[in-house]
Amino acid sequence: MASPTRPIDSLRPADLVTHPVWEFVSNDEPDETNVNPIAELPVDSLGNRIVGAEGQLANGTLLWALLGNINVNDARRTHHFLTMSLFVRDEWFYLARYHDVDHEERGTAQPKARPDDAQPETQHG
Repeated sequence: MASPTRPIDSLRPADLVTHPVWEFVSNDEPDETNVNPIAELPVDSLGNRIVGAEGQLANGTLLWALLGNINVNDARRTHHFLTMSLFVRDEWFYLARYHDVDHEERGTAQPKARPDDAQPETQHG
């Protein structure tokens, strides 16, 4: 049986339907972004894990998202450290946080999706 370990950016919506929770592996070889699926749900903690879910934008567009740094016991911590990536046009679009080192260069991510064109845009400011 092949190892379920894979780079996080290789996950696709079908993987998230099958396994919505993935855990980062403790071995950094080949790099620190490898994840394994969590087979048994529910889980008590989301530490060192990401969650895949389908979400709806204000305009009604449905997009898959990866959410990370969720602390189920501390909403304030989650508010400041939450990570989110949106699956748009067959790739993950990472939303920058206000404290990311490249925030000014990349701009604040303002995903703007329309039913006919779900391409996120960034706004520099």
